[in-house]
Amino acid sequence: MKLSKIGLIIGREYSVRVKKKSFILVTILTPILMALLILVPSLIMLYNGEDQQTVMIVDRS
Repeated sequence: MKLSKIGLIIGREYSVRVKKKSFILVTILTPILMALLILVPSLIMLYNGEDQQTVMIVDRS
């Protein structure tokens, strides 16, 4: 098979997949979900008004 035909096949497959609603939805939702996974723990720590706790480590070696 010639390279030009392979290029046509790759181009067609790419354009068919990119036009799907699921591809567009996942492309938009993935960065949003990643941002939430990064921000939510820090927001919980920020609004969790607990006092600092002291931890003592005893090393008897």
